[in-house]
Amino acid sequence: IPLSVEVFTTDPDEMLRQAEEFVSSFGHYPHLNVKVPVGWDELYVIAELRRRGIEVNCTCCMSYNQAIMAARAGANYVSLFWGRIRDIGYDAGSVVRAVHETLREWDSPSEIIVESVFESIVKSLRAGDKIEIRGFGSFRTRQRKARTGRNPKTGVRVDVPAKKIPFFKPSKELKDIVNGLQASEPPTASPSVPPAPGGISA
Repeated sequence: IPLSVEVFTTDPDEMLRQAEEFVSSFGHYPHLNVKVPVGWDELYVIAELRRRGIEVNCTCCMSYNQAIMAARAGANYVSLFWGRIRDIGYDAGSVVRAVHETLREWDSPSEIIVESVFESIVKSLRAGDKIEIRGFGSFRTRQRKARTGRNPKTGVRVDVPAKKIPFFKPSKELKDIVNGLQASEPPTASPSVPPAPGGISA
C-alpha cells in the first residue's frame, strides 16, 4: 500500500530537504512517496526528487493540464481532486478520463489517484455508468424489473418496484492475489470514468 508523506512548506529548497528527511525516517517502507502539491516551482521539485530516486505523489491537481505536467515532471502518482474539479464547474469524470487516456497513450508509468473515489463511483452508478479500475475490477448496475413477491413473514403478496442492483466483477489480477498467485499486472488506482461532453481546461 503506498504511503504518502506531505511536505509542509512552499519553499522549493526546503521541500527537497524535508523529502530527504522523510526518506531517512521512513525509507525502510518500500512504498513510501513524498506528497508535493502541484505548482510551477513544485514541478522542479518533483523532477529533482525523481532524479534522486525518491517517489512522488503530486497532489492538488484540479485540471487535465496540471495532472499531465506533473506526470511529465516524473511524478509516480498524480492526485486529481474530483470534488474540487466539480466545484469549479468542470466535469470531473471527463478530466479523469482524459488524463487516464493520455497517460495510457504515452505508456506513462504515472498512476492516477482520485480523491473521493467512492463518492464518484456511487454518482456514476446512479447515472448508469460503468466504472473500471484496472487490476481491481469493475462496478456497474443491473436493472431488476418490477415483480410480485411475498412477505416472508405473512405470505401476503406485495408489489416489488423496479430497481438498480450494484454489481462488482473482480479482475483476474485481484482473483490471483486473493488466491496467493502472482498477478500478471499490478493493480493501479486509475479509474476509467465514462466520458462526458465538454472541453478540458487548465
